[in-house]
Amino acid sequence: MSTINQELLDLLQEEIGTGKTQIYWHVARKREMTGLPRSQAAIALAMELGIKVDRYATEYDLSMISEVEPGLKAVIKDMLPEKTQIASAITMGQDKTNGYDPFLDPKLINSAHKNAEICAKLFLFENSIRRAVHAVMEKKHGIDWWYDAAPRDIMYTTFDRRAGENGPKWRSQFGAEPIYYTDIKDLNEIISLHQDIFTDVLGKELHIEGWIDLVERIRAGLMFANPITLKERDKFLAILEDWNKIATEIHKNLQD
Repeated sequence: MSTINQELLDLLQEEIGTGKTQIYWHVARKREMTGLPRSQAAIALAMELGIKVDRYATEYDLSMISEVEPGLKAVIKDMLPEKTQIASAITMGQDKTNGYDPFLDPKLINSAHKNAEICAKLFLFENSIRRAVHAVMEKKHGIDWWYDAAPRDIMYTTFDRRAGENGPKWRSQFGAEPIYYTDIKDLNEIISLHQDIFTDVLGKELHIEGWIDLVERIRAGLMFANPITLKERDKFLAILEDWNKIATEIHKNLQD
């Protein structure tokens, strides 16, 4: 049985003004009327009540809801245009590639779409941190900061990744900059070693070590094709919100 996001459940209770039992009854009715899984039925119910659901709905959720709830298509288009466009592209791709595979049930396909969303966000998140670290260090030490100020162990590790030593060769589409061969643990080490520089730019100390465990678990889940749990997804989205604020502040201060 699919799980309803706890935050969304709280919002439904607040909006309807009733307890969880009654909310589950409303969701069950929506599920019977639409044939949607319980989690998607809850999202559809929330949308009907005017609750913003972009934090709780994936592209796949929205595409499935739009198929059985024509009245919500306009709401989806207005509230989540990017998700709607991606959902259409994914659905078309699915029809062309995996629609015939008898081993892919709806639950597995739904997990794939949820993982795809997190994969894209992880890609942007780590590259944003890389570019922020690069910008801060370059302003302090100049264009050759990597060779002058990066920890030697990280320099050797990134060289091995580029060369394919001790594991698969890393491929970067951004050129030969060594920073693009770092992971979040490497970036945390650079930040920690040069905390005074980041404090000067940000106005306070920058700490990302608390994010490492979750990011590594999510990466492992994506690598080994295991579904990212709802709890992991929510925690990761919260980290993204925190980082977006930090990145905005760093960028602003670097321009001053």
